[in-house]
Amino acid sequence: MQYLEINKLDGIPDNCIDLLLIIAQKIKRQNVLSVVLFFMSDMKSSEQTLKNIEYNMRKIFHGEYKDYAASNIRGYLDKETENVKKGLLLQNERLFLRRGKGVWCNSNRGNMVAKQILNEQNIEIILNGKKINGNEKEKIDDIHEYVSNLCGEERLAIIKVRVNQSEFRKKLLNLYSECRICGLAKQELLIASHIKSWADSDAYEKLDVNNGFLLCPVHDALFDKHLISFNNQGNILISESIHNDDFSLLNINNEIKIDIMEENIKYLGFHRMLLKE
Repeated sequence: MQYLEINKLDGIPDNCIDLLLIIAQKIKRQNVLSVVLFFMSDMKSSEQTLKNIEYNMRKIFHGEYKDYAASNIRGYLDKETENVKKGLLLQNERLFLRRGKGVWCNSNRGNMVAKQILNEQNIEIILNGKKINGNEKEKIDDIHEYVSNLCGEERLAIIKVRVNQSEFRKKLLNLYSECRICGLAKQELLIASHIKSWADSDAYEKLDVNNGFLLCPVHDALFDKHLISFNNQGNILISESIHNDDFSLLNINNEIKIDIMEENIKYLGFHRMLLKE
């Protein structure tokens, strides 16, 4: 396994170019695009433009400009959108999401595909941002201090509000940008939901992006109250206390399956233990 340590996912790092060129020559061009967008995850959404995508593609391919011009890249993105409109591709199967005019990012699935490709090539990216720094620790302490004199539902509500203003949510948005279950991509509605609860997590786990799912309000409520969970393969587990007649109202069904990373598994094991019968 080769370990590449980088500070941010704000574009193709110089120390990754040669390795990524080798990988890119072995895989589909659509998957090359997923890898490139993965490395652009920390960019502001306004910077995830076709121009910047083209620039990062060309960093890998050096002088081979023809197939990686913005017009050709747009072709991959537009084709996927058309396939969704035609019913040939489900929304949650998309690799790419449109954030605005000429602005694109990976979907949950796109980032999963990129990570899988890197793992298959025995490459692991280590982000310095994974380590808790002093500022992040101070934010955790501030939240604890703020809610120390509260209790019950009010305490939980305040914690959830503060978490969703935190670095934890920003990290999740950089990686996923949509509800893990239904694909809702309206960011202001998405909630940063801990898999292993805030109360049960240590300082590292509270900020570990692998201990979180971005969920829409309905699916966050179900997950937070342990009415749904997932096995290690990503198949949904639904509490028997939810009647089948309510499935359609809650936008759930027994066929739902989400992409699970190996790093999620230890947290899901804890969550499943609390699934309501």
